[in-house]
Amino acid sequence: MKFVIIVLCLLVQMSYAQSPSEFQKQTGAVVNDPKVLWGATPQESLILPMMNQYVVNEIIKIRPVKGHHFNLKAFNSCNSKKPIKVSEQEVHCQFSEAGKYKISVYICDDAKSYCKFQFIHVEITAPRGYKAALKKHVSSNILYVPKVEIHAPASFIKNKTEFAINKAKKENKLLFIEFAAHWCPACNMLAENVFETDLFAQSTKDMVKLIVDVDSDISWELKEKFKVGGYPTTVIATPQLSEIGRLVGYRSPAAMAKWIDQMKVLESEPMDLVISKVAQLKPSKDAPEFKAEYQAKLMRLALWHYEREELKEALLYFQQVESTEARKMSLMTELKLKQNDVKQASSILNQLIKDFSQDVYMASWLSQLSDLTGKDAQKTVEKNSAQALSWALNANLESTDFSKTDIYYMVAEAFESVEMAEQARANYKKCADEFEALSKLSK
Repeated sequence: MKFVIIVLCLLVQMSYAQSPSEFQKQTGAVVNDPKVLWGATPQESLILPMMNQYVVNEIIKIRPVKGHHFNLKAFNSCNSKKPIKVSEQEVHCQFSEAGKYKISVYICDDAKSYCKFQFIHVEITAPRGYKAALKKHVSSNILYVPKVEIHAPASFIKNKTEFAINKAKKENKLLFIEFAAHWCPACNMLAENVFETDLFAQSTKDMVKLIVDVDSDISWELKEKFKVGGYPTTVIATPQLSEIGRLVGYRSPAAMAKWIDQMKVLESEPMDLVISKVAQLKPSKDAPEFKAEYQAKLMRLALWHYEREELKEALLYFQQVESTEARKMSLMTELKLKQNDVKQASSILNQLIKDFSQDVYMASWLSQLSDLTGKDAQKTVEKNSAQALSWALNANLESTDFSKTDIYYMVAEAFESVEMAEQARANYKKCADEFEALSKLSK
């Protein structure tokens, strides 16, 4: 399969070359107008003027300025979710819960001389007493199959869930289940750069591998079974569909192989058994002979809830684990819970940056803080950017959740948000160079 990587960094880097001198007159865009809230956008906006506040379930229509269009090959998103409509001239978003959300769109000029990655921040309000309706899949005799389907890498069974489960039972093998979509960049990167490698083939040779297209009706039963929300989600389960563990997002070939080996070791302890064990050990949790085992299982349970976005449950367990990593994860969980409160979220981010200055998440924290507080975060970004960037050259990066492109891109975002354009441009270029090198490896 030929996978064309979406060069996000290159698009943003190219946008800096556009002179805004005649821009407003030519396109009708609003340039640096304090009356219009654009969020963290560089110099000028390629979006026609729009409100920054809407009500729940209202359809938000985003339109490009004259002479521009949305890039349909890129991942335009509504707070990391797929838009309800995407065309070259309109992107539609809709949110069923009150809160603050970020819409991401990719815009190119019609002459195809440059493109831009742009954020729009919106606030969704709800009437007093409003409760979001619980979405349930309605069964039908007619199955929906998306027009553009995901590619199934070699050795994967595609969408034949019952066949894969029966095969796993018959051969007594673990199930490796990948939930993916053709519009998801990280899903495509996994398929192209991880699932086709010899290392992955060796790690999963004793597993039944199933890839599920999340846009197809066929996917609903398994998505509901495993409570899958973000993509890509990778689940390893027993033939009886007891979950052993999961990953959300992209991992390098080495990190994926390491995680698969860890799951194999835990094969005899799927998560339902861990839950039972935690309850069983709780009365003796402080006894010297049981404390270490109890703490380890608590941490595993907390991480599992965190990956499933069950944040209140995750926080409850993280706070009971006596370790530095658990304290970090407690703060990160609180950050997700408080993400719509700028003051509290900023305070938590500053605490993480201060207490975990050597952590690989530094680039992400700087990006988030600068996105929330703008130029007020400039000193913090300047002070900690070098440490964040050092991870791009760290040999241990392969075993983390991040890649070099992630590090450069997030640091570039942070510099851009605090109005340090030269540093932002330099890091977008590094990110673009890394993407270009990666694309040359694409088959």
